Amino acid sequence: MGDFFYYGQKDLIRQLNQLALAKDIINIPQNSAAAAASAAAATAAAAAAAQSNGTAAISATAAAAAFRSLDARYLGAKALPPARDNAGGALLAGATYWDTVLNGGCLRVFQAGAWVTIPTNVASQVVSTPVGGIVATNVQAALAELDTKKAARAMTLAGYGITDALPSTYAPAWLAITGRPQFAAVATSGNKGDVGLGSVDNTSDASKPVSILQQTALNLKAPLDSADLTGTPLSTKPAKFNNSRRIATVDFVNEAGMHYQAAQGIGLAAGANTFAKEQLGHWVQFNFPNSTLAVGPSTNEYMGSSFTVRAPFGGTVNFAAPGVVLANTASSTTTYVMRPGEVTTFTSNGGSGWYVTADSIAPSVLYATYAAINGDAAQDFKVASINGSFIGGMQNRVINGDMRINQRGVPNTGTYLIGYGLDRWNYDASVAGKVAHGPNFYNVATRAPGFPNYLGLGAQGAYSASAVEAYLLQQVIEGNHLADLQYGTASAKTCTVSAWVYSNIAGSHSGALYNILANKSYVFSFSLPVANTWTKIAVSIPGDAVSAMNTNNMQGLHLRFNLGSGANFVRPVTGAWIAGNMTGVAGAVNMLANNGNFLITGVQFEVGTATPFSRRSMVEEMSLCIRYYCNSFPEGADVTALAADALGLLLSGGEAVDSLENNGRHTVKFPVPMRATPTINMRGYVGNPYSWVCQGTAAQGGVQGFLGQSGEITSKYMKVKSNTSARQFNIQGNWEAIAEI
Repeated sequence: MGDFFYYGQKDLIRQLNQLALAKDIINIPQNSAAAAASAAAATAAAAAAAQSNGTAAISATAAAAAFRSLDARYLGAKALPPARDNAGGALLAGATYWDTVLNGGCLRVFQAGAWVTIPTNVASQVVSTPVGGIVATNVQAALAELDTKKAARAMTLAGYGITDALPSTYAPAWLAITGRPQFAAVATSGNKGDVGLGSVDNTSDASKPVSILQQTALNLKAPLDSADLTGTPLSTKPAKFNNSRRIATVDFVNEAGMHYQAAQGIGLAAGANTFAKEQLGHWVQFNFPNSTLAVGPSTNEYMGSSFTVRAPFGGTVNFAAPGVVLANTASSTTTYVMRPGEVTTFTSNGGSGWYVTADSIAPSVLYATYAAINGDAAQDFKVASINGSFIGGMQNRVINGDMRINQRGVPNTGTYLIGYGLDRWNYDASVAGKVAHGPNFYNVATRAPGFPNYLGLGAQGAYSASAVEAYLLQQVIEGNHLADLQYGTASAKTCTVSAWVYSNIAGSHSGALYNILANKSYVFSFSLPVANTWTKIAVSIPGDAVSAMNTNNMQGLHLRFNLGSGANFVRPVTGAWIAGNMTGVAGAVNMLANNGNFLITGVQFEVGTATPFSRRSMVEEMSLCIRYYCNSFPEGADVTALAADALGLLLSGGEAVDSLENNGRHTVKFPVPMRATPTINMRGYVGNPYSWVCQGTAAQGGVQGFLGQSGEITSKYMKVKSNTSARQFNIQGNWEAIAEI
């Protein structure tokens, strides 16, 4: 080993540490006393053996026994806790080993049948060098050195760095407690007031007293919660339209009023709405047609206060006495009816009434502002393009909603035919002849703002329908245009029907949205408060989360307006989807029974809330219409009127006749692919209304000898041919291709 123990050696720990170095032991602590004693004995025995040949064998035996004892108590460095000692025997109490893994290296002792960890800093601190003028390099010597320095320290305040002396009337008392000085201030009278600490109490922070001056200052402060200000508190005047929480002054309120503020409008729903002073600084807008705003007497308002009302669909402002004073007049009224698109400012004089200043602006400008202010954040984001149309997708699912397309040539004098009139609009009736319909039928003197065309329907005498009869105007919307509505799921979308409507009968009219796949309907009503006046309506319809609908090229939803159906087809408004094929609301206006009329245009069906009418170009609108219907008639010609003779028919277009064929043939390509393979109606002339004329040479019989018929038909084209096996040079006639839903 290199080192030996000698008899009489007292510093066994140091010698044991040196011996442990040979076994990679670091700083064995004193709590391994048994191991240290055994090591000392073993070393002493070995030394004695070396010096005495006579007792060598005995000493060697004793040394070996001592080493085995040491080896059984200190097991060396190991990565895992040993279960047996180095000789394979049971672990002894007090046995130790150095764990090379746990805590980055630490000493562990076997105690009470388990390994106990000794912190690594115990061994390291034994040989650490103290800081602060201590010379000793071990703990015990350092403590002794500290005791010496402590005893030599001057027993004065200055000795501890305290230079402020107490008054001469006080005597310091020093007590040495466990070797540490403690100072006690002993006053001659024992009163805390004698040392200027009369206000000091041993109390909690919440109970500590404050000075009189501090309490006086605190009494002048108002609480943050529900402060009751007294005296004459002042405030600086906020800027106009300042939406901060600064206190407003009287002159601010008088000056600010309720003038227009961008993005600070208050939208009013349908029905009556009461004006409140909390709306100061805002403007008000009727978000639904025929909304009503109730305003109290002007004496309840500040002098000069005002508010601005915007009415995209029209509305009514009702005032309590003394009423409204119209601008520049002396006339007074309690009701002010606003026209659709009107913007009006009402200013109070603080006493006798309200003064009205109207600013009627163009509907297109108003709608653009309305759409920007009332965008529905819950729906798809809608942004107007440069020309004001919808950027992407089919915003308006209704086709020909502005009633411009009339491929069938229905006259403006009206027709009694049941079925399609203007493109995509179907008049459905149980009994013919009860209602006439047509473009601009009735030719009313006024038009809806921005819509020169409308579809007019009128009863031809009062008629009360039986329970099983239905009379309605509808557009059937293809399922391909409705897939995003997600009917039948929890994500079913709410949609809005909007339109401009006119009738000679005021009151609550009605309609319905019908899902043919589920045989379910949602009935709705809308108000026309004034007869013979165009009114903008908007009806919100929730999506049906229970029942799916067609999302292919078949019928999706039927948008209907009731004209006077019987009891089997009307139901009370429930605000929910109900079973059955309905056309309207029970008890609503019955146009047919009252010999009335019904005019409509600007019809839009869209996801979310109502937005300005989505205007498509003529080419776009015509292409959408041709998908369902097209013909070969001249522009504006009535498809029900036949040519007087065969020579007056159109020459069919398409490929030339092959002289080697036995039959004349022509291919007609439709302008756009149709929704499905169409039904072809052949339109001849008066003498032969249902077939085409095949014209050949005189030797072949002339025009009277052969008739034409349709042949191969697809959604993209059709072929027409002669019905006889003779070469024909041309085929004359008109046709209709019908792929309506």
